[in-house]
Amino acid sequence: MLDIGSGLKVDTTLCRYFSFESFVHLVETKMLTFTKVSNWDDPWETELSNYDHDKKGNKAIYSRSQHFFGQCWTTKSESDAMWRIYSPSKSGVKITTNIGQFNLLQNIRRLGVEKVVYFSHWKQLPELTNIDKSPYLDVRYKRDAFSHEEEVRFIVHPDSILDGDFWDNSHINLPICVHSFIQSIEIDPRAPVWVVDMIERYVKRVLPEVSIGKSNLYQKNTEFKLVKEWVPVGN
Repeated sequence: MLDIGSGLKVDTTLCRYFSFESFVHLVETKMLTFTKVSNWDDPWETELSNYDHDKKGNKAIYSRSQHFFGQCWTTKSESDAMWRIYSPSKSGVKITTNIGQFNLLQNIRRLGVEKVVYFSHWKQLPELTNIDKSPYLDVRYKRDAFSHEEEVRFIVHPDSILDGDFWDNSHINLPICVHSFIQSIEIDPRAPVWVVDMIERYVKRVLPEVSIGKSNLYQKNTEFKLVKEWVPVGN
């Protein structure tokens, strides 16, 4: 079912940052949400699929890639920027899993997994895409202003869904066993004590086998101590 692209493996560890509300929605509905790429915030995401003519100059009637749905994860194990972007209320969580766990998804026959390729100028795209043989190349290129995300994308097409008609949908929700899918959870390092306590209590109740704790990103350094030697300078 998994169509894994170059540079990735089944055991590649991935993380995703959730607001607390989105995390609860995942746990309670046991669904992973994939958003139509054309609905993503960055208008450049669909530039490679918005073409009017094919290579022979014929008017393009149908672009398969315009119907892709995706969900984004990161290979970064920790990121101040990601906490600030995806957990603005300081109550979000980070979920850790690996690529192989996406085999737990139900109602799907094929799921693409691709590393995002970052470019600094659109003039690079012809050369980059000319050698790219991925069936998902139209939705795996992104401007390098977003390179801090170190993004991995999971991509699904409506014709890969086993049950239901999703061609005109803005989102697709696919069932998954969250108890097995989630390997660990970390809480926003900026979260106040009462928020940490609330989230830990919730996770221990609904996902008792999953490890939970607060990110140590902002903990004081206990690994080393600098010692400076003052050398007197003669007159």
